[in-house]
Amino acid sequence: DAPALERGYSRSARRNIHKANEAGLRIKEGITSTDLMILHRLRYRDLIGVAKVDYERFQELMDQLLDRGMGYTVGVMDKEGHLLAASFYIRFKDRLTFIFNGNDQESLKNGATHYLKNFVIRKFAGKGIIMDFEGSDTPDFARFYRQYGAHNEPYPRWEAGPLSVLRRLFN
Repeated sequence: DAPALERGYSRSARRNIHKANEAGLRIKEGITSTDLMILHRLRYRDLIGVAKVDYERFQELMDQLLDRGMGYTVGVMDKEGHLLAASFYIRFKDRLTFIFNGNDQESLKNGATHYLKNFVIRKFAGKGIIMDFEGSDTPDFARFYRQYGAHNEPYPRWEAGPLSVLRRLFN
């Protein structure tokens, strides 16, 4: 249940989720790849130096996964209906793997990203799905994910992870 899940969250995560509730934010599933890509590019393009063609290729990949029922998108909207934060996940077997995120500066002020992560955790909790946050090799990401009780659990080398799924789809 939700209260039991949230007891495992850090005080900071709970405070940000509360802040998002107070701001009247709402969840919207089925965010388009275009909207997610625009949000990501506006915030991160200059920080990570990804070329436009790479964004276009990745968006094609997202669309193919969404069309095949292997992708999942979800976002957070403000009261006026503006998209503040959104995420893309790959769903394969019993694993939901976080792949990609976008958020604007406003989302940092109102807890939108925490609210979004909480929604996804609650949606899939108790359904036999492993929530794989990925990216925990990056200290800032690992710190963010630990707020939700996440711990580092590397893939065994023999296990088929999301990248092997992608290779099979496009080979």
